[in-house]
Formats: sequence, structure tokens, C-alpha cells
Amino acid sequence: MVELPFDVIPHFPRRLESCGFEHTVGFVHFLLRKYSISDLSFNTDWDVTISSLVKRMGQVFETEVRFGIFRCFGSILLWRRTQEEKTAPVLYEGRTVPSWSWMAYSGGINFIIDRTDRLHVPRSKDLDFTKDGKALKVQVRTFHGNCQMEKREEEYALVDGTKTVGFLWFDVADLIHFKDCNCVVVSMIWDYEEKDARKTYHVLIVRKGSGRRRYKRLGVGKVEAQYVSREFVAGTLW
Repeated sequence: MVELPFDVIPHFPRRLESCGFEHTVGFVHFLLRKYSISDLSFNTDWDVTISSLVKRMGQVFETEVRFGIFRCFGSILLWRRTQEEKTAPVLYEGRTVPSWSWMAYSGGINFIIDRTDRLHVPRSKDLDFTKDGKALKVQVRTFHGNCQMEKREEEYALVDGTKTVGFLWFDVADLIHFKDCNCVVVSMIWDYEEKDARKTYHVLIVRKGSGRRRYKRLGVGKVEAQYVSREFVAGTLW
């Protein structure tokens, strides 16, 4: 069977308006996963090739889109790299792609959440694009407890003694020390039966960069809420 490019599917992307939120999120995740493994001749074509399609989708959703991230779908920030070899960020000519965009790297991606998850997300004033769209306004938090990282197959487990309290996926193969890691909460699984401290946070793993309160993404993770501080520092993610 020959697959049609999304650009020639009748009434696409307008037909997404009638799909409902859950199915639309699922489709966007599918589209980005598929695009991330497309066979492009030059990696520097990534952001150009999909930009027109993503822009049209943003118009249908009536939302702002920056570097492949839709403002109305915060879960897209929770991408992780799937290829075993963690290559360096793509060097684009004359433009910079921020660390929080999946376009920053070549190779396949997946998402650490499922479209059926019931999520509680931060208010837009707590997690949003900056006015120029080049960075994210974020609330940076620290990790609590006596946690340590243990390498597993594709991820690191976050352990407190003998208890596993989370999992982390890093974007690069560089040696990363847990003491240097902070986090930004992107969503929380909504479970009425679970106590707040036991609920799961989906987070961006970040590290302080150059400049005042500037941070860079290192990866993503799932962590029990009680191991993330309530206190935060306002910053920007580049």
C-alpha cells in the first residue's frame, strides 16, 4: 500500500477539527514520530520540510506553534529520543533551534505519555513561549530526597534506597551528574484515588546554562511528585 503524504489527504488538516482532543493529540504524536524517522537527505532540512504543514495545523487549532511545538498541546514537549546512538544536536545554517524542540536532533522520537492519560497541566503563565517565541518561560524546581540515578536499558531509574521513584531519558550520551539536574513540570497524571505526593509528574530535565536564569534541556522524566520541590525559580529555557 502506498501512503499518501499528509499534504494531499482531502481536507487535511481541517478534518482534525472534528476528531476530538484525545484523537487529535494521538494523531499529532503519530505525525511527529513518523516525520522524525523520515529519510531526509540533509538533517538541516528538518525544520523547513515540515514548517508549512505544522503552520497550517496551528491555524486550524488556533494556537501558536514554535519549532514544531504546539502551544495547546504541552505534551509534545515530552518527547524523547529513541535511537541508541545519541548524536550531537543538528547544526542549522543561520538559525538556532532551542534544546526543548524535537527538531534539535536527528533521528526518531517517541513520547513518554499516552494520549489516553488524564493530565493536569500548568497554567499558561507558568509554562509558555516567550514573546519572541525563541524560548520557554518556565518554573525550575529541584529534586527532593536521597535520590540516585541507576542506568537501565534505555533509561535511568531514579531510586531512593531500594525504591524506584521515577525514570529519566537523556537527549545526549554525555556523562550527566544528577546533582546538576533540575526539572520543569509539564504535566501530572490525574488520579483521584492516588494521594498528591504519590502522583506522577512528567518533567523536563534541565541544567543551568550561560546567563541569568537561563536553562537548557537535558531530557525528560517521570517522577513521583513528592520528590519534586514545591518551591521554584522563574527562568527561561533555551
